[in-house]
Amino acid sequence: MDKLNSVESIDSSFSDSYLTENEFEEPITPLKAGLDVRKLTSGTEFCIKDDDDDDDDDPEKNNLNYFNNEELLKALNQECLYFPNEDDDENNNDFDDKTPFENMMKRMTPLVENQIFKKVLKTGFGTELPNKAFVTIHYNAYLEYNDEPFDSTRLRGTPLKFVLGDNRVIEGLDIAVATMKKGETSQFLIKSLYAYGEMGCPPRIPPSATILYEVELLHFLNSAPAIEYEELSPEEKKQLSFSERLKVVRSEHEAANDYFSRDNYQSALNKYKKAVKLIDNINVANEEEDNERNDCLLKLYLNISLCCIKQHEYKYAVIYAKKALNIDPKNTKGNYRCGKALRNLGDYAESKKYLQRARKCNPSNEEINEELKKLSSQEVRYSVLEKKFCKNIFKSSNKKDDDDDDDERPTFNYEVNDEFKAIVADCMKKFIDDKEQQEFPFGSGFSSSEIACLKDMAKEFGLYYVEQKNGPIKQMKVTKLKPSK
Repeated sequence: MDKLNSVESIDSSFSDSYLTENEFEEPITPLKAGLDVRKLTSGTEFCIKDDDDDDDDDPEKNNLNYFNNEELLKALNQECLYFPNEDDDENNNDFDDKTPFENMMKRMTPLVENQIFKKVLKTGFGTELPNKAFVTIHYNAYLEYNDEPFDSTRLRGTPLKFVLGDNRVIEGLDIAVATMKKGETSQFLIKSLYAYGEMGCPPRIPPSATILYEVELLHFLNSAPAIEYEELSPEEKKQLSFSERLKVVRSEHEAANDYFSRDNYQSALNKYKKAVKLIDNINVANEEEDNERNDCLLKLYLNISLCCIKQHEYKYAVIYAKKALNIDPKNTKGNYRCGKALRNLGDYAESKKYLQRARKCNPSNEEINEELKKLSSQEVRYSVLEKKFCKNIFKSSNKKDDDDDDDERPTFNYEVNDEFKAIVADCMKKFIDDKEQQEFPFGSGFSSSEIACLKDMAKEFGLYYVEQKNGPIKQMKVTKLKPSK
């Protein structure tokens, strides 16, 4: 069964992508002055001081107790405290007079000039990391003779994200992560030359400290195509071949999918639109390239439409769904999303047309059938209101005929009958219960008394009354979102 509320992916070897540095979503703690890793490792000394001097004497705060105690216990690493004991083989002198980290190094693989050492704890899968990959990792960082981590993304509950080679982390960690595969967990011992240098980072990291990192590579995106594209001049960008530009498009597309998977719909929308701009006006040399471009555009338009629905921007959802249908009129997702957006806009006749097309393409799909049920329910409620309003229009019209000689227009009392109030109240209650629908149209042709009643009842239910003019016709609706002025 098609998943009609999932985004389209582009099947290619470029299945991963990137997020640029200014799009990182991890929490940032502001400093009075910026820190430069290269300056730190070359001998610049500094100290970060808490605003509250009294905290310096508080052992609770200086001992990582701001972490959850149970989680902290899980993060303890006894290897940092290892010493040989009486049970060790008397003939084995390998561990005599060695520190815990020195003993660990004997079981690890050296990576760079015997300055970085690696031990795989859990094997990863897939390809090696590409150059300039955007990585997401969890890590615990330890000092020798201390089993508690001095830094931990796991205890903070927020993974670290950075572009390899971008100087956002110490050089040793950058080199270490570049050797990993997705899903891998490894230990790395990084000597001071590739960590915090001879000066360290007092008071937390002592001088010439070797750091133990336990790292898990959660995810990576291939950032190289998009980063290299941004580094080109405008003239160089124009000279890119179709296949080269397509790599950039795929990169942006998959980056958008990553945003969508984390419910960041606005950022995903921006990325999808950027990808569309890159490929929409691209010159193609043959029919094969034209088909490939249309295939990309179809998926991008469908994803943009879905993002718009997620953000209740139904008017734009219709526009992009129809763009997709211009490429493939029988596309199930395009017809479904167009019909769903039109239902939320109150255009029930058009909505039914597109939803029925979607059902014809996929008769057994539950999401389509559920959407048609919602449409039928709203049509019934709207039909009852419409009939009641038509009666009032005819009454009002007859009254005008009787009073033709009257120069003054008849005045309306605020009072309306109980049947009208009951119908409106029922519609508003059902509208509130529908979590997806954000607007409920009431059409036109109301008396002044009925309009006044609609306004008051909308306010009573915590809704907002809105009037719109469509040429000479005035249309009314209620909405859950406060209208912008």
